[in-house]
Amino acid sequence: MCKALKSRALRSLKRRWLASLIVPFFLQSLPLHLYAQDLSVATYAGNFAHALETAFFSPFEQENGITIHINQRNNMLATLRAQTDSGSSSYDIVTLSATEATQACNDGLLTPVDTDTWLSNSTVSPGSDFLAGALLPCAVAISSYAMPYVFDSENFSMDQPKTIADFFDVGKFPGNRGLSRSSIVSLVWALLADGVPDDKVYAALRTHDGVARAFRKLDDIKDHVVWWDRNQSASTLLLQGKVVMTSIWSTQLPELTKQMSNLGQVWDGHIADFDYFAIPSGATTAPMAIQLLKYATDSEAQLRLGSQSNLGPVRHSSIVNLGVQFQCASGTCPCKGSNTCSKSCCKSRTIFDPSFMLSKEVELRERLD
Repeated sequence: MCKALKSRALRSLKRRWLASLIVPFFLQSLPLHLYAQDLSVATYAGNFAHALETAFFSPFEQENGITIHINQRNNMLATLRAQTDSGSSSYDIVTLSATEATQACNDGLLTPVDTDTWLSNSTVSPGSDFLAGALLPCAVAISSYAMPYVFDSENFSMDQPKTIADFFDVGKFPGNRGLSRSSIVSLVWALLADGVPDDKVYAALRTHDGVARAFRKLDDIKDHVVWWDRNQSASTLLLQGKVVMTSIWSTQLPELTKQMSNLGQVWDGHIADFDYFAIPSGATTAPMAIQLLKYATDSEAQLRLGSQSNLGPVRHSSIVNLGVQFQCASGTCPCKGSNTCSKSCCKSRTIFDPSFMLSKEVELRERLD
């Protein structure tokens, strides 16, 4: 009797053990819609949300039979902290800047990225295909953009600006300059123009001498700078003739190009940046959220984003199929030696450094003001 009971107990234990191994594999092999849950995404409003909806959300909804609820993001760090403290998250995926993603990760508010699992459906190795800076410990970039500078070529009929040093040369290229009121842009460009290599800029700005050198270079144009804060302000300044050249976000270029047939662009020294998807640490639908993140960062979806919006892809395999603007912004520049692309776009490119921003922005911004 005792032996029979032990035998039945052993068989039951074996069945449960086998089930624990088989069921997860079985669930992974099922179509997503059989265990899918709707998702809630917090992102920017306006054109950005429309671009993501067209390139990512709508196709994903159709393929998987779910609904993605788009929410306008607002004060994301405070929101993530409050939701982490409450033990639950209202959002399955959030859109963050590099600085926000780095801070939120440091504070334990996000799920760490498992590159092998989260991006395993990619046809090309993520390590080699994603742009430098696109993969953070707790976030994956889903769109890219950059800050070059542009100019009205009618103001420079003989010789035109070609390098970041020309932006600081008021003698050769007279007139006011529009400049983003950001310590990152202003000081990075100042050091690049003063001859510091792009891969040494942040190291220099972490020293007293490096900061002093950058501000001395800014003195060359201090009487000719018109500062701007809002994205659209750069275009307006140039269109109204208040400046002869200005820094500008690449997302503004397509519209400005339509308005100015004489627009010149300089990509030498441009600063590259990204928008990121991240999964809050308290998200309850993480498996489906990971599937959406995989989908959005796949080469095909990234190509669709770049083709249908002013946002750039984050993968080389997508960028090579797009126009010169994205090739220049990404630093891939396959047009080297070609008449279709300015050689200046193949020169220095600095990637936005969120850790520098977190540690130095307040101090340097106060000094810049």
